[in-house]
Parts: sequence; structure tokens; C-alpha cells
Amino acid sequence: MSQLTLEERVQHLEDVEAIKRLKHQYMEYGNVYDADGFITLLTEDTVWDGGEAFGRHEGVEAVAQMVRDAGSQINFSAHFVMNELIDVDGDRATGKWWLLMPCTVNSDSGGEAQWIMAA
Repeated sequence: MSQLTLEERVQHLEDVEAIKRLKHQYMEYGNVYDADGFITLLTEDTVWDGGEAFGRHEGVEAVAQMVRDAGSQINFSAHFVMNELIDVDGDRATGKWWLLMPCTVNSDSGGEAQWIMAA
């Protein structure tokens, strides 16, 4: 990055911060299972892949339904993201972060406390 101009370096930092803000807004909508808010952050060709635990969902409506379904199963959650590694290259970016999520899930005995950790 040292060969970039000052303007390019500032733009890079602004892009990284915008991505962080987007991800944090995503987590806020996830905390309250707000499907309508959640999908405002997605593109039409979005793919949400939650692995074996949460499945793969393609398209905005499929993701919205997944959020609604999760909200009916989880009484409480707090999504914490950390250790963000975000790489910006022009108009493309990739990222990786850790999710730590305490939650209460519906069960036969009431609410079951769980911790979810994912990358």
C-alpha cells in the first residue's frame, strides 16, 4: 500500500470503514431478526451460507425467510464480530471475521442458552 497516493490510501481506509459499518448494521438487524431491514443490505444475487448449522440460502427472499425462521426459533441473541480482516482492491473486497453469539433458543424445556462461534 506504500506506493499509493495519499488520496488512494484515504479512499482505502474509507472503504474498509464503510464495509465494517455495513457488517455491523447487518449484525444489528440480526440481533432482532428484522428481515425487512436485513435484506436492504443485500444484492439481488446474494448467497447466504451458514454451513451445516444454518444452511445455504440463495436470493433475497430466501435469505429474508431464513431470518424470519431464525427469529421464531431464537428468543435472544447478541452478534459480536471481531478480528476483521478486510482487503479492498478497487471496487472489490473480501473479508473474514469471527462471530461470537450468545443466544437463547426455543426448546421443549423453554429457552436453552447457547454460544455460537463462527468464522
